[in-house]
Amino acid sequence: MKITSRLVRLEDSARHLPLPAPPRGPSGDEEWLAAFEQWGAAGHFAHEPDFPVALSLFRNAIASAKSQFDPPWEPPADFMSDHRHPHIRLECWRANFPEVRAAYTWLDEMYWRLQRGIPPVSEAEFAELTAWFDANETRLSQLGETLAMENGRRTCCWYVRNRLRDGPRAEESGQTAENVRQLRGLYPAGEQAVCHRSYIGSGKLPIGLSELPPVRTSALLITDHRTARMTPRPPSGTRRPSTIE
Repeated sequence: MKITSRLVRLEDSARHLPLPAPPRGPSGDEEWLAAFEQWGAAGHFAHEPDFPVALSLFRNAIASAKSQFDPPWEPPADFMSDHRHPHIRLECWRANFPEVRAAYTWLDEMYWRLQRGIPPVSEAEFAELTAWFDANETRLSQLGETLAMENGRRTCCWYVRNRLRDGPRAEESGQTAENVRQLRGLYPAGEQAVCHRSYIGSGKLPIGLSELPPVRTSALLITDHRTARMTPRPPSGTRRPSTIE
């Protein structure tokens, strides 16, 4: 069986599996690791080529963090001792372990893609799409301030570029990859594309850029984890769109 045919079958089987529910109640990294291991064994992430690598990375990051003494894995007694929400106190302390947070974010992104029906992307394909965008960014930016996408959406080259810089393990990496796939299909090299200059000279940002929604947040803690080094737990809230609606 060809690799492409196998991937189609895996994606089709994943679509027919019921969506996995997150752990009930406040959950720490160990609970999320157990959940991802269970979901992986059930085949929910069989369509994600890098899921085994991401799961192993998360498992090893937790084991490494637990083995160190400074800082300790569990928060000391005097850390935010008066906080009324123990799980938020724990999450704030775990910001001291950026390797764990980064590994979790990669799995979290795969979980988000599964929930929203966003196609999977491997690190290898992400690098290929980034190389294509690097080679075509100047040409695309000359076609207009915004570029038409499928289903009436629009996007900007600078926005796609910023998302690509985050890499294949970051939030929105799946949607970013899908956007570049669409750009590659709609605006192939050597063919003239339609210019969309409706916002040039208007003094306004394209729709969707002037008021971006916040990233996903936990139910009780509204935090941008890109600056606070805390990764919220899925699924909740909204995420920054990779395209302009």
